[in-house]
Amino acid sequence: MHPGTLKILKVLRESPTNFNDIMFKSKISPSVLDRLLKQLTNHNFVSKQNGKYSLTEKGAKLALLLEKIFELIQH
Repeated sequence: MHPGTLKILKVLRESPTNFNDIMFKSKISPSVLDRLLKQLTNHNFVSKQNGKYSLTEKGAKLALLLEKIFELIQH
């Protein structure tokens, strides 16, 4: 998994967001962000409507799980 994936999921947990806001908040380059968002969308973790990306139910579960795993690793 690319390290930027968790950053994207964290940003999208806050609220549906457009590409530029995700890029600004996650500090991921446009080309990498585009690739990661396509992967997340293809795997049904993220959806895009009206120019905004949001977590699907599956994506919200993944985000929560990954955050818990990273908390355990860091402590």
